Amino acid sequence: MDSNEWISKKDLLKITGISYGQLYRWKRQHLIPESWFVKQSSFTGQETFFPREQMLERVRTIQELKDRYSLEELGELFSPSLDKRSYELSLIRSIPELDSHLTDKFAHYLMKREFLFIELLFVLLANRLTWQCSLSEGDQERLIRSAKDWIPQLTGSEYEVRAYSHNGRVFFTMLKQGAGVWFGENVHLLAAVPLDELIKELHGIIHLRVGEMKG
Repeated sequence: MDSNEWISKKDLLKITGISYGQLYRWKRQHLIPESWFVKQSSFTGQETFFPREQMLERVRTIQELKDRYSLEELGELFSPSLDKRSYELSLIRSIPELDSHLTDKFAHYLMKREFLFIELLFVLLANRLTWQCSLSEGDQERLIRSAKDWIPQLTGSEYEVRAYSHNGRVFFTMLKQGAGVWFGENVHLLAAVPLDELIKELHGIIHLRVGEMKG
């Protein structure tokens, strides 16, 4: 396990000054995703490790905000909900942050004229990855087909979508945040987009843009 990418529980507590009790209380309150607690065998038995950068940043953020918000409020902040509202295609096409061509592609593949929030989330994801990775039309269509398979299985926000390239071809995976994945030669990570961050961004877009349009 690469020490630059992972940090042990012992080192985490020492560096941040938090207690064992705080760590697991924050886990129970959903301030820290359960998927970040990764058990590995060691010479002493088993030890818990965390994705280093994500964990240190999360602890710093909690320490900065815990005097301003309750643990319940922080839990909602870090694990935003997938709300159940739906949005008409004509309204979605008017959102400046979403490319209307991509929106229409989703409408075609999903065979819908009205999108649930979770479906709209993947429209935003496709826009983000198209910009970050210069996706071709074929890449976009593969992402949309993948999203069509992922959406019915998605039960929470503790996931991320990753884009990889292999011999000039782009492919996509969705997995728990912090989960390790290893490929052979010539596979390169192009982008990793955490869904919880994307959910917060989409809530902000909807509040600003859709609220204005309806108002």
